[in-house]
Amino acid sequence: FKHWVGEILKAMIELHTMSGYECVTRTRLISLDNVFISNEGTVVKLGQLAWGRRIDGATVAILRATTERNAALLQSFADVVDDLLLTAAGAADTDTGGEDGDEGAAAAAAAVKVFHEADAAAGVYVSPGDVFEVVLACPARRNVLWHYPEVTRPSNNGAEAPPYTRSEPVRLLGGEAGRTVPRTVGEATCRVRFVAQRAGRCELQFACFSPQKKGARGPALIVPVVVHAARVSPTLTAILRCCRARVAEAEERETPVFPLSITALATHDYFTRGPEPSLDEVMSVYAAHFA
Repeated sequence: FKHWVGEILKAMIELHTMSGYECVTRTRLISLDNVFISNEGTVVKLGQLAWGRRIDGATVAILRATTERNAALLQSFADVVDDLLLTAAGAADTDTGGEDGDEGAAAAAAAVKVFHEADAAAGVYVSPGDVFEVVLACPARRNVLWHYPEVTRPSNNGAEAPPYTRSEPVRLLGGEAGRTVPRTVGEATCRVRFVAQRAGRCELQFACFSPQKKGARGPALIVPVVVHAARVSPTLTAILRCCRARVAEAEERETPVFPLSITALATHDYFTRGPEPSLDEVMSVYAAHFA
């Protein structure tokens, strides 16, 4: 699995360093549909991408355009890996590489996983049966309140996602979507608890507004959630969450910033350390995820 994740990262790096077009933006991301495996599972290619505008400084400053594309590639990489985690039927046997951490599997599974507001926005990774909480800071204004979220499909490049035809990957516990979230006693926070029901991806769309406000109310916080059956290492989840956290950081600024570089990401120990997999191991994972 780590081999193919690394190969997809290399393909995105080559696209970033060799293309002079805005072929990837945060409203037009790369998905698993754009990943092609050729030469009997030995070559990764990216295809079916729109060229977009030429990066020449005529309409958008070159620095801004390349920074935008870098951020979009980071988010695309995280999304593609998320989808890979869900593609294999025997996902529980998929070892994603990296360190397992010090906590025992049984102890980690029994505990309620807690994600604070800023961390949750970078992504929540849980397994079926896990219970987790999202902790929200109470707004400073008294009449502005958090509301229990809608559980929706991930948005597809800005398009409205269709509703689920079966149960959602996660279920809200102790509340109803659209109702106000009570404040935690003795704390300046609100806690919302969920249970992971099945493998899949979804988004939790939290709204924060005054009940007296009229008109359309969009989400104030969107939490991407991946429920996976694979043994995902803390190292890999940290990398994926870092990709999304950097995207969120860049969106809050009006001037270009240098977020985590997709090129520098390839130098992380996750991709550079460890034994090279055998050809049989590589092809076995290829058959599970791509064939």
